[in-house]
Amino acid sequence: MKQDEDYPIDIVIPWVDGSDPDWICEKNKKIEELSIPSVASFSEARFRDWDIIRYFFRSVELYAPWVRTVHFVTWGHLPKWMDPNAPKLHIVRHKDYIPQAYLPTFSSHTIELNMHRIPDLAEHFIYFNDDMLLLRPAKRTDFFKKGLPRDYALLNVLASSFRGSAADTSLTDIEVINTTFRKKDVIRKHFFKWFHPVYGKHLLRTLYLMPIPLFLNLSWTHTCSSFLKSTFYKVWFHEYDLLDSTCRHPFRTRRDVNQWLIRQWQLCEGTFIPVSPKSRVAMLIRNKNEGIRKLLEEHKKTVVCLNENSSVRFKDVNKTIEEINTMLEKEFPAKSSFEL
Repeated sequence: MKQDEDYPIDIVIPWVDGSDPDWICEKNKKIEELSIPSVASFSEARFRDWDIIRYFFRSVELYAPWVRTVHFVTWGHLPKWMDPNAPKLHIVRHKDYIPQAYLPTFSSHTIELNMHRIPDLAEHFIYFNDDMLLLRPAKRTDFFKKGLPRDYALLNVLASSFRGSAADTSLTDIEVINTTFRKKDVIRKHFFKWFHPVYGKHLLRTLYLMPIPLFLNLSWTHTCSSFLKSTFYKVWFHEYDLLDSTCRHPFRTRRDVNQWLIRQWQLCEGTFIPVSPKSRVAMLIRNKNEGIRKLLEEHKKTVVCLNENSSVRFKDVNKTIEEINTMLEKEFPAKSSFEL
């Protein structure tokens, strides 16, 4: 390994046990205290545990043994199978890194925007959600190269078909980007990072949107993100009031910002090395999941997200959970060192 690539790389992954009665009690108490109506951010789907995270740890140990530390972010509970003394595991409770003024929180935005405060977090880290997995051997350079995050810079548009969607947050994110960076200057300065052949057909959309003077949106896939911790400090310095306001919302709120703002900031600064978006994919869990089965068996993607969406109405959610776990157990049968 070249000396300039010999730096620690960590993983941050948050998790919540939506069935924990103490957590439910605290959440309901906060809802009642704020007198707010039920919204999508309170939905069962957002907090349901599919136990995919068990296989995430197995996949990391199998396919990314170079990871230094996995920072496991939790309200306080742990999966019953987890070994809290595992060598590479750092259990991080919300109170360990999130300022007291923002607690308790049930918002992923607050959990994400304060990740840079996690004790002993490496400058280079990969942010995963608890519904993501590695599906084949991954190299350090799949996520960082020459000290910079691997990512893709592709122009896109923003639209939503229902109120309260993630587009609310994305719109606020892109407003910050447009008031901080000039699209013309960004792309001119980092032209070959925005027009890199590794993007393939996705470049056509960027070409089409080039005449528009503002960023309408930047493409993203609901998978992992590579971050520099220093970028979080930078964005907090420049946008403290907005980030502070977001973090003071105990639940996800329209016009918050989230970690996509940090990613977009890195893209506009040019602090990234282009990577193909084809190596990472998100798939929606449905009542029939042959597509997921095929994806797991083929091992053609490096990172996959198996996402539950509140738009899907399961005929028997417990049966579907069992089906997904059976698939994952087949692909990752060996226990990891993170398990008891």
